[in-house]
Order: sequence, then structure tokens, then C-alpha cells
Amino acid sequence: MNIPWFSTNPYSSWQKGSIEQKHKQIRKFIPKGKSFKNLTQDDCDLIALVINAETYLQNTEI
Repeated sequence: MNIPWFSTNPYSSWQKGSIEQKHKQIRKFIPKGKSFKNLTQDDCDLIALVINAETYLQNTEI
């Protein structure tokens, strides 16, 4: 198979595009260093709902 392979350099956020933005948004709810161990599925669903709503509202003209 001839499949293109793309990689980025560690700590080069400008190469990673939107995933770095998502990480920033997640860190608003779960600060760096805080364990994910005690999060429930409902917690994760709520975080995803809020992040997706913010993204949608940013991309929608009012």
C-alpha cells in the first residue's frame, strides 16, 4: 500500500492545527496535572458538549 504518512515535531504546536485548540479547551475543565481517573462518562460528555457548542457558536454568524 502507498499511504501518505504525516508527523509533527514535539512541542511544535503550529504544526498540529486544531488539535492544540481542543487541548486548550479541555484544559479549561481539566487543568494540567489533574488526574482523569475520577471523571465519569457523564463528565466527559458534558465537557464535549460545552466545547462543541463553543466551537459552533464561534463559527456561526449572529
